Amino acid sequence: MKKYCVYLVTFLALSALLMAGLASCDLFPVSIEQRISMFEDDLNTSGRGDIYLHFHPQETAMYDQIKNPAFFEGSPLDYDNEPFTITISSGPTSIGGGQEQLTGTFSHQYDSFSLLLIMMQANDSDDWLIKEFDLDGGTFEIKRE
Repeated sequence: MKKYCVYLVTFLALSALLMAGLASCDLFPVSIEQRISMFEDDLNTSGRGDIYLHFHPQETAMYDQIKNPAFFEGSPLDYDNEPFTITISSGPTSIGGGQEQLTGTFSHQYDSFSLLLIMMQANDSDDWLIKEFDLDGGTFEIKRE
């Protein structure tokens, strides 16, 4: 019985270590659809402190600006405008260079935008990130490099 308990404790300890190691890995990259859904979910939660994490750090020209939550104040992405809805009507469509384009509509409680353009590119971990976000041809945009 004592030998069985030693094996069981050893097995459980090794299992816990394995699970902890797997939890810290990105086994499944974030798809385009998942990224858009996560972005929309985060827009509908308070604060803008983590919104920049949905954008590609090397491919988004305004990356440093969008790290500051104040960037979004008074913009269509201001939290005071929630709830937000993103509806993709076309795409993802490959436009070369590992880039994908999506189009659709974007709305919040006070306004809607008939043309939403999102450009995306995968990072080194194959997680898809937004590199450009444009509402109605520049009415509001987060530009790409």
